Amino acid sequence: MAYSADDLVGMGGITNIQWENRLGEISLIIDPKQQGKQHGERAVGHLLEQAFGNMGLKTVFGECYMCNEAWKFWKKIVTEHAGQETILPNRKLWKGRFYDSLYFSFDADCFVL
Repeated sequence: MAYSADDLVGMGGITNIQWENRLGEISLIIDPKQQGKQHGERAVGHLLEQAFGNMGLKTVFGECYMCNEAWKFWKKIVTEHAGQETILPNRKLWKGRFYDSLYFSFDADCFVL
């Protein structure tokens, strides 16, 4: 969890860990009032440092549905941290429409902070 003064800014983590494959999923949620203030960028950097440095993971992956404007944030983050991405079609049915998703991963050997 991240706080600014006494206010909760957001929270994130590495979840769905497969220790035998050294693989984990990144998750992040930032209060909409706190978005655009670099909190998400700093949180992702910290989470990836923990995943690769302290936890010994090889790969961290994530998925963001394109009905969520956060997919643009993740696309930028993937580029900044030398990740890989692909678009998966028709992954989310929301409000009567199918949306694609941005599926992405970061590899410990290629990670750039």
